[in-house]
Amino acid sequence: MPRKNVIVKDQRDFGNKEYVASMIKDIIQ
Repeated sequence: MPRKNVIVKDQRDFGNKEYVASMIKDIIQ
């Protein structure tokens, strides 16, 4: 697998984690 694809996937996974974290913060507040 080309390294570029690996980096893109990592960035997408990180973005999903940030999105989930922001949703959890909204629920807590």
